[in-house]
Amino acid sequence: MLDFSVENSSQTMFFVFQVMFCGAAVTIISGVVAERLKFGTYLIVAVVVSGLIYPVAGHWAWGGFGGGNGDGFLASIGFVDFAGSSVVHSVGGWSALALLIVVGPRIGRFKTATEDSHQIRPSNLPLAALGVIFLFVGWLGFNGGSTLAMNNQVPLILVNTVIGGSVGALAAGGL
Repeated sequence: MLDFSVENSSQTMFFVFQVMFCGAAVTIISGVVAERLKFGTYLIVAVVVSGLIYPVAGHWAWGGFGGGNGDGFLASIGFVDFAGSSVVHSVGGWSALALLIVVGPRIGRFKTATEDSHQIRPSNLPLAALGVIFLFVGWLGFNGGSTLAMNNQVPLILVNTVIGGSVGALAAGGL
């Protein structure tokens, strides 16, 4: 049973991080299946992934609510997952791939025997840029807080997050 009392604050923090990690995994799927699934169908997928698939994979890596001490069976054989980098992206990516195999490509995006292809244009560049800014600021808290402690590792984690995001932006922008 979960105990969110002050005495068990590490358990509470671990729970909050797991909820955020699970949400990130489900969000990866949303970007992949955009314009391929109806919203109600996506909600069903989100419930299945967040209620069944992610908890199993998270337990394999972290072993439950032990304060994030990595006591899952994968950790016992040497697996290390900082900030959910493997679990979150694997659950999101493999679930999305399975859905894509079932659903197929976006209708009208690629040339078929009966129709020509058409380019799907982005709809709102300022809102997309605002979303990137929110993600960038969120990553600072997400990665910095993933140590579950304020220690000497956090500044280096924050610097690496800023450098990684900046290089990614430059690469995406064509440098």
